[in-house]
Amino acid sequence: MKIDFTNWLEFKLSDIFIIRKGFYNKKPESTIKGNIPFLGATDKNNGVTDYYSIIDIENASRTGDDNNSPIENKIFPQNALCVTNNGSVGFAYYQKEKFTCSHDVNPIYILDGEFNEYIALFVASIIHKDRYKWAFGRKWRPERMIDSIILLPAINNKKPDWLYMENYIKTLKYKHLSTNIIKKDIELDDVTYEEFEINDIFEVKYGINLELNNCEETTADDINAINFVSRSRENNGVTAYIKRIPEIEPQKEGLITVAGGGSSVLSTFIQKKSFYSGRDLYLLEPKEEISIYVKLYICTIIMSNKYKYSFGRQANKTLGKIRIVLPSKSKKIPDYVYMENYIKSLPFSDKL
Repeated sequence: MKIDFTNWLEFKLSDIFIIRKGFYNKKPESTIKGNIPFLGATDKNNGVTDYYSIIDIENASRTGDDNNSPIENKIFPQNALCVTNNGSVGFAYYQKEKFTCSHDVNPIYILDGEFNEYIALFVASIIHKDRYKWAFGRKWRPERMIDSIILLPAINNKKPDWLYMENYIKTLKYKHLSTNIIKKDIELDDVTYEEFEINDIFEVKYGINLELNNCEETTADDINAINFVSRSRENNGVTAYIKRIPEIEPQKEGLITVAGGGSSVLSTFIQKKSFYSGRDLYLLEPKEEISIYVKLYICTIIMSNKYKYSFGRQANKTLGKIRIVLPSKSKKIPDYVYMENYIKSLPFSDKL
């Protein structure tokens, strides 16, 4: 089903949603195994940072003393779309069951209806596309959210077309992933770790530095399309598909790409196809041959250094000097065998 933008309209969020404040609370102490999700300002795991029992949630107070709030102020109803308003701002997650959350999350509900997972996924995608508005430390507290604008499909009486949104998501093709890998425990305590600079393992190169608006775009189903990789944390860094540029050879497959700046700084991916690169994108070429499993292990370690580049810092001149901790066989020799075996032990590694 091709998406139709003909009848899309702008809506003020408070005209179509009930916008609630999260609960300004200390994260509960965990004394009993629970099943109520606690949502925080994260871009991972559907917003869930932990699970708690109703008893622990009830006992947790805002200040840690007897100044407690009733449980009904801490538990939020199911079928909510929860939007982060601080830290990783603008991520939106559907909650099918009741939950608790911090004040860094805005739970929203449809004013004249109810979210289901299909409508919620559609709206979450639109909200996510507007994340750029909240860069550089801006917050999206409920007081600001009520006047924010969202663009959605609409019906003739200028109400959101919830049915269209649901049906569109239902048409998308997907299948559940399966794996033949049974999780194997690897003894991490038996491994020696050592610090390496990225320069020790890779040649760090600058990309081609193309501007997408100067390229001829095409579609993913074009058999001659070349991936255009830029500073993005999504879709393996691929933001568009373009036609081959006669005078410029694409970068070869197998390289690792690293975003050197922007809100996606240090987003790190293996490119399995040849590609063209956009601005501020760096390429890592291994100094010796390593497998895709080892590359994936190292990509994860590089991305774990993202916190060092908050508040607009760039990872350009400093990229090669970043120190990463890796398994080591002996001084200055990474243990590539261990890294490969570790990744192969994980479920779904057979899909690489």
